[in-house]
Amino acid sequence: MKLGKAALIGVVLSVVMILAGALVITFTEFGILGFTLILLGICLEIYAISRPRHTD
Repeated sequence: MKLGKAALIGVVLSVVMILAGALVITFTEFGILGFTLILLGICLEIYAISRPRHTD
């Protein structure tokens, strides 16, 4: 599967958000913020991979 530039940036940002959420949960007491970051990262990754391609 070949990803476009926008999809690749979306995947990288989603991985960063998931890791940031895990670090927030691990090292602070802001659990709801960490879980929110993880869920937003997962949603962004699903969107980045499954959105339709624009062929111009």
